[in-house]
Amino acid sequence: LAGRIEWLQADLGTQPPKEDFDLVCSHYVHAAAGPAALLENLAAAVAPGGTLLMVGHHPDDAHHAQDPGAHFTAEQAAAGLEPDRWEVLTAETATREAAHGRNGPIVLTDTVLCARRRR
Repeated sequence: LAGRIEWLQADLGTQPPKEDFDLVCSHYVHAAAGPAALLENLAAAVAPGGTLLMVGHHPDDAHHAQDPGAHFTAEQAAAGLEPDRWEVLTAETATREAAHGRNGPIVLTDTVLCARRRR
């Protein structure tokens, strides 16, 4: 199975190969062009029947407020996908606890989008 995995390091500000990948994922990317452009580029790389997984900072996450261009909601992300071409499997807000040095744990708020490109 590991031999079937192709890892690609790419500039997310440019367009990756079109519809080539069964799984395209990004986690907490702060794209210079913003999350909508990032979603467009990532979605274009997903093959028919493939999956897009995008996890990022929710606008309510005060711990990453210094970069508002990195924030998006699941609803915004899902709305950026054409319904006739995508099945949204998960579009939700999730919270998690993380260590924060001597101040103890903090609660972070994330956005999670998982969608499958229709064949």
